[in-house]
Amino acid sequence: MQCESFLEHQRQMHNRHGQDNAQSLFSLRQIPTTPQIRNILDKLVAKELFRVFIWVYQSLQRDGDLKPYQCLGGHLLVTLDGTQYQDQLH
Repeated sequence: MQCESFLEHQRQMHNRHGQDNAQSLFSLRQIPTTPQIRNILDKLVAKELFRVFIWVYQSLQRDGDLKPYQCLGGHLLVTLDGTQYQDQLH
């Protein structure tokens, strides 16, 4: 992405093009603020997202979209953001 912050990227896109993904993909009238996003996400239990993550990962893997990111003997290079990591894929 062009910005460290997804929300900032949406704001810049809106300024440049008059529209952003929040509007076109999610039908939001305004880009949410960081505190609004935190208030929503803080209520979610991370474990509830594992199935979605695994589904997306398996879809990307099945379609070959992850091949360009494999290195060092077929290992997948991934950047993680968070305080804990638990390998749920194997």
